[in-house]
Amino acid sequence: MSHSLPKPRDPSRRFISQAIVSATPGVLLTANLPLIASHIGLTLASIGAFYFWYRLGFILSSVLGAPITNRASNRIVAASSEALNVLLSALIVLAYFFELGSLLSPVLCFKGLLGGLILIVRFHWLKEMEKDSESSKSVLVITNLISQISYGLAGVFLIFSIFNPDNVYWLAILDAATSAVGALLFLSIPAKLKPPDRSTQFFSFSVLVSGERRWLFLAEFFLACALGGTNLLLVEYGQKYFAGYGGYGLTLTLYALLYGVGGIYLANTVKKKSQSASRYLMALPVLPIALLALGQSESIYVLIFAFSLLFVAYALIRSAIDVTWFEVSNQSNSALIMASRQLLIGLVWALGEYVYARIDADTEIRAIQAAIAILPTVLYLWLKPRHRIE
Repeated sequence: MSHSLPKPRDPSRRFISQAIVSATPGVLLTANLPLIASHIGLTLASIGAFYFWYRLGFILSSVLGAPITNRASNRIVAASSEALNVLLSALIVLAYFFELGSLLSPVLCFKGLLGGLILIVRFHWLKEMEKDSESSKSVLVITNLISQISYGLAGVFLIFSIFNPDNVYWLAILDAATSAVGALLFLSIPAKLKPPDRSTQFFSFSVLVSGERRWLFLAEFFLACALGGTNLLLVEYGQKYFAGYGGYGLTLTLYALLYGVGGIYLANTVKKKSQSASRYLMALPVLPIALLALGQSESIYVLIFAFSLLFVAYALIRSAIDVTWFEVSNQSNSALIMASRQLLIGLVWALGEYVYARIDADTEIRAIQAAIAILPTVLYLWLKPRHRIE
């Protein structure tokens, strides 16, 4: 009688544990930056500047991502980023108690840089593990999803005022502690030893727009134009449409729950090798319809329904785009692809925070951008490449 050996645990799943432990406290800290600023006595304009510096750091990470992953082990880069985040969170605690407002901007810039670097490394690392892992694509979706769902916890904290300017420093302490654990978890994940590559290329527009893939990039670009400045969108929609029902805290919580529904459904779907994530790009027409409904209706039931459609569809589409790029990349260029996308799309997201704050009819403008994204999506699905990027 023969006994089969137990199937070894998929190492890629350790990324999920790492993201739960480390990413969630980071999101809670970022969402509660206004409370830290209030304690220090900073103005609303200063709070907006903090988010700008954080996004700037995220964009700068795209400049460093590909060259760093070419020269060093994924494990070392990721673990080192988490270790440095311990120091940065400690500096936020220092700024809180000594009211050093000028210290927060550079600290947040570096936190954004390290967070963006981890996203690039994780994408590249999972691509390296793809042949030995049955669930790399679903792990990619879930790890990206964890950060979005964490905003729901932040929304609950805001609704029930769990944190206030007098105790919010505990979030920075928690972020420092969990980053240390996150570094150890990264060190436990196997990584390939590879010869050093002295390439310094950090950006390539051609790798994104070559052949049929230009339509995939254009779809992602116009989607970012439509839903760019998501932080501002949730604040504004909370004040405009749900002011009497919890405001920003409610929209933040709903966003996380709805994004979770769409993202988890896609993560389960891409486990099946016969299922392609790109077909979920066909959910794009839902976005302009939902946005126009939000702008035209005053019924709370219609508003909640439209809001729900918007962010379930957004989660499906955005996750499908991530997985589709993962499918058409290879080990040698996956970091460059992720870094190039992060630079261009990150700039659009950052500009969205600034531009949409100065536009009154923003739902209509967003709906037009989402509608434009439908055309390149249809063209990509029609001309869908059957080969990987070389």
